[in-house]
Amino acid sequence: RPILEETFGCVVYQEQVMQIFRTVADYSFGQADIIRKAMSKKQAGKIEKERNTFLAKAAEKGIDLNAASELFEELVGFCKYAFNKSHAASYALVTYRTAYLKCHYPKEYMAALLTSVIGDEGKVVLYSEECKRLGVRILPPDINESDGCFTVVGGNLRYPLLALKNVGRTFVEDVVRERAFGRFSSFEDFVNRMRESDLNKRQIEALIKVGCFDSTGVYRSQLYAVYENIIDSVSESNRHNAAGQLDFFSVDNGDSPAAESGFVYPAINEFEVKEKLLYEREIAGFFFSGNLLDNYSNHEKYLRCVSVKRIADSFDKEYEGEVIEGTREFRDRQRISVCGIISKTVEKSTRKGASMRFVTVEDRSGQIEVVVFPAVAEEYGYMLTADNIVAVYGEISARGENEPKLIMQRCEVLKPNDRFVIPREVKQPAVSKPVAPAATAEKTLYLRVESMECTAFKKAVNLLEIFEGSTKVVFYDASSKQYIAARGRAVDLSPGVMEFLCQCLGKENVILK
Repeated sequence: RPILEETFGCVVYQEQVMQIFRTVADYSFGQADIIRKAMSKKQAGKIEKERNTFLAKAAEKGIDLNAASELFEELVGFCKYAFNKSHAASYALVTYRTAYLKCHYPKEYMAALLTSVIGDEGKVVLYSEECKRLGVRILPPDINESDGCFTVVGGNLRYPLLALKNVGRTFVEDVVRERAFGRFSSFEDFVNRMRESDLNKRQIEALIKVGCFDSTGVYRSQLYAVYENIIDSVSESNRHNAAGQLDFFSVDNGDSPAAESGFVYPAINEFEVKEKLLYEREIAGFFFSGNLLDNYSNHEKYLRCVSVKRIADSFDKEYEGEVIEGTREFRDRQRISVCGIISKTVEKSTRKGASMRFVTVEDRSGQIEVVVFPAVAEEYGYMLTADNIVAVYGEISARGENEPKLIMQRCEVLKPNDRFVIPREVKQPAVSKPVAPAATAEKTLYLRVESMECTAFKKAVNLLEIFEGSTKVVFYDASSKQYIAARGRAVDLSPGVMEFLCQCLGKENVILK
């Protein structure tokens, strides 16, 4: 009883709960730790399952059954909140301090927060969205300003060199140390001054692709074309000048091929915007020159797709033993659509040998895994290639503790802004004379298909969902010889839609009357 009073005093420790089970019921450390975990996660059911075992072992030690039962009731009561007052006070203090820092020092706070998740691309993207909300830009990495962590530059944050792929910590430290003697005035200056370091070509290539040398005034494409020649030239020069042995004709004459004053870059255009963005995502997992979705914003807005973050926030998630409740905006098996870029696709075979895919789709707020089963993969597989901008339609799958996924049902490739035209309903031509009632009767589109499971039927349904309009549609199932109205779906009967249906089903199977 004294142990109980001490345990459930003002300061409660889970370790003391373990001690109760060990002292009263002779639990082992392993068994007691299982109880501790169950209590920390508010799993009263697991605690309740131990009641009989606890009472039996307590009786073996000569403890009164009523006292042991009362003690266990206290433990069950504790499980209802199962959160130490000491921990609650600590978390409250941390929460207050972080809220204060975010309010009064938002740039510094976000820099520290982003630095803490370097290597986790998903969280970097998520926190960068919060930076945008706060009016703080994340500037691209720069060889003269970036350090090993996120830093505050003016009113914005500078992306760190250490967060780039193929760039090592030792190299970053050498760059920062050399920069103390002055900024790098050009790429050639950088190579000459860093020649004592290990100038790994993969590291230099990564720096060029992501734009670290943009401030030197040379296109990324130009540097990418000749950087190996410049590095080799400097290495060759160093071998000739090793140990102070200078060539008579090269003393201070500035004739080195990589000499800052004399090197001429090839006259080529800069990378296309899409190419720059793809390189940036490859090296940094982040876009600095814009977003690949920006050029598809018109189609994206028309489809009214759901953001990945809204899906993720809808469901409960566990963090450090505590369950964080979701917003419940969406539910399991709800049909939605997501627009984004395909950043990864993995093809696997089922037990029957059929091919299915696991595709990662990334939008401005995060990324979601899309599961594509064999039948759907066969129909839309050609669209599911890396870097394609797509709209994915499907059902949410959010079961257990896993992150929500999307079970794909169909897919379409987004059109860029200069090619996208908002579909419009067909307008009847104005008439000056009254029209007989028979002539005003609405026409119906009849589509004949082999069955309601065939590929042609699915393609037709996809088209109806995209080009919604006012013309009613009825399918004729040749296998069952039944007419089936496409409920809730009417089509915009434009010439383009009619042409596609005729190509898909055959002209003789498309009748308007």
